[in-house]
Formats: sequence, structure tokens, C-alpha cells
Amino acid sequence: MDQDPIPQPLPNREVTPLPPEVIFIDENHPSNPFTLSPQELEQRLIYLKLKRGIEMSSPIGDPAFHHNDERLQLAGIRMAQVFALRERGDVLDVGTGSNFTVGRGIQIATEKTVNYLDVVFRDEHDQRTNPGVERATPEGPHLEKYAGRLQDIDRLDSALKNARFGSIVFNGSWVAGGYNNTILDMLDGGYYDRDNPPPANETIEQYRERAVREMISSARSHLTDNGVLIMTSSRFARHGAGYNYEGLPEEKLMFLDVVRHAQELGAKTVQVVGVSSDGLRRVVATIDANPQVQRQLEIGASLERWLDPLGQLRYSIEGEDGHVYSATELRDLITNNDAFRRQLDELSDTPINPIAEQQRITDQLTGGVQTLSVARSHTLSPTSIQRTKQATSAYFSDNIAVIDAISIRF
Repeated sequence: MDQDPIPQPLPNREVTPLPPEVIFIDENHPSNPFTLSPQELEQRLIYLKLKRGIEMSSPIGDPAFHHNDERLQLAGIRMAQVFALRERGDVLDVGTGSNFTVGRGIQIATEKTVNYLDVVFRDEHDQRTNPGVERATPEGPHLEKYAGRLQDIDRLDSALKNARFGSIVFNGSWVAGGYNNTILDMLDGGYYDRDNPPPANETIEQYRERAVREMISSARSHLTDNGVLIMTSSRFARHGAGYNYEGLPEEKLMFLDVVRHAQELGAKTVQVVGVSSDGLRRVVATIDANPQVQRQLEIGASLERWLDPLGQLRYSIEGEDGHVYSATELRDLITNNDAFRRQLDELSDTPINPIAEQQRITDQLTGGVQTLSVARSHTLSPTSIQRTKQATSAYFSDNIAVIDAISIRF
């Protein structure tokens, strides 16, 4: 009788694992789930470029995907094709809330069972603060639903403790730049869990490093031999996310941080869906030459200068007749009166040049991993950024500018 193979120990941090093979699926690939045409990519980048400052509290996502169930389902179908999910097995879709449309697309394309793990769902009669993974009411044929946390999937009371999946998908749920409730937000909440506190001498940065690694390791242990771990950008979630153009370097580092952890856990292949450096430069040059876009960028930069993120006045502005402008009046004048806006901006010591500011972002995205810079991140510490750059810069192509999704095979 054959015996089960002896489990091998995980590589420790003192050992540098071999880098994974990186396969890039750019904006021109016929099965790209997120970019159907050059026009769609151009409209996406215009949208992200124009979202600034005081608008960051509103959903920032791709306009083609926002509450567009047909487009989201098509993304799921194409995701199944490009990542070869049909041949891998059933799917576990991990997220917060009730966005089932992408999963339905994956189910249509694969004819496999898609299992939703809703990490915020709780039965109203359940008084336990941390129940294990439990089965909930299915969403439809071959669309199962569970409630719980991925880190509890191995508990004795977990309904999925013995399950293995051909793919585990974080469809826009891993991290976001705005107000979205994400997996990483919930992991950070565990640092303050009074019932199960971390070691007394562990900092929030050390805790996050450990928690992310354990989460990815737990997912890996529930994949089939040819299974993949998939993460997609929250920019393509049904209700959007908090990234604008200036936020794309941070989002890219967030994906690379996952790649780093996966590499340490023995990842063999990383497929990357995104926008090439050549493609980004080409589209940005077209956008920045558009006078209407230039004007909207100048308006956005001016609004950001004179109004705070809540839309309130940063400074008291008084007209020549002594009238003190309200925030509403100032917003209206900046938006609709170019002469007033230019005269107002001349009062500032620092000239407004949003195209030059965004060119620095383009240079970061197209210049390779080492050029990425984040002034302040609510999820990445300076230490983790340094580790991520050091671990991935040698093998991650400079031609990968924007990351829309990754698929990792261990």
C-alpha cells in the first residue's frame, strides 16, 4: 500500500527560495478579463487620473465595471479562460459582502462548483464572536455559500477543513485604497482582538507580516496539486475601490508583497494580468495631449488645493468686494470659471502642474520595481516595502507597469 508522502517543512526566511516564473498577460491579450479594447483602457486611465483629493471618499473604480453585472460576469468567464480554471477543480471565492457575479461567470465557464466564503456574514441568531467556517444558504445551483474567516478553515468545527480547491480567488477583496472593507483590514483588526491577542512584544507591522504569511499559507494548503491562488484589483469590484492614478504604485506594491510571501512559500509560477509599460506610456501620452482632460486635471488639482478631503475650506477666501466665499461657492467658481480659478491659483506659492505630477507616477510604474515609491501607506510598512523590492526586483519585468490581477501556482 502506498503511503502518503512526508510533509516537507516550509522554507524559512534565512533561505532564499528560487524566484517563480513570471508570465505576463498584457492589455493586448485576447482573453484579458479587464481590458476588451484600447478605448476601454483609455477611458479607465482618464477616470483614474481625474479622481483626486476630495473625491477619494467616493468609490474609485473602473466605470465599465461599476454595478455592471454583465461586464463583471464576462470578467469571470475570461478569468476562467486565461487562468485555465476549468481543468483545476472547484473554486473558493473569498470576500466581504455579496458580489457573486464574477463567481457566476467562473461557474458558467468551468461548470465547476463555486463556493463563496463571506468573511463578514453572520447569522443574526448566532451570538458567538468567532464561529468557524459554516455552511450558509446556497446562492444557486453549483453556487455554495459559507460564512467565516479563511484563517479558521482548518478548525475542527470548519465545514471546509478537508476541502481542496482548484482555485482560491480574492476578487477585489484583498486590499483597497479607500473605505472598502477588505481582508487586510480584518487581519489588522485581529491585532486588537482581546480574546486572542498577539504576543505582547509584537508590533502591528510584525503582526501583519506574520498574519499575511499565515493567510497565504492556509490558502496554499487547501489548493489541489495544480491549484492557483488568484487576487484581482479592487478597481474592478462591483462598487469600486479607493485607488486613483496616484495610488497605482501602492497597489502594485501590494500585489508584489503577496508575490514575495508566495515566493517564500515555494511559488513556482506567477501569472500577471495588467498593462505593459509601452502600452501605459502610449495611452497616457494621448490622454495628456487632450485639452479637455488637461482642463479637468487643473480643476481637480485646484479643488484639492483649496478644499480639504471633506469638501470644506482649507483657507478663508475673501473677494475684492469683501465677500467671504463658502465652500460651495468656491467649488462652483473653480469648476466653472477658468479665469477665477487661474487667478486664485496664482495666490499660491507653488504652481499647479498636475500633468507633471502624474508623469512622476507614470515614471514609477514603468521604471521597474525599485522605482516604486509610496509616501504613506495604511497597509505597507517601510520595512515590508524594502523587503518586497529586494525580493522581486531581480525577476519582475520592467515592462509590467500596472497590475490588474495575479495568479500564483505553488
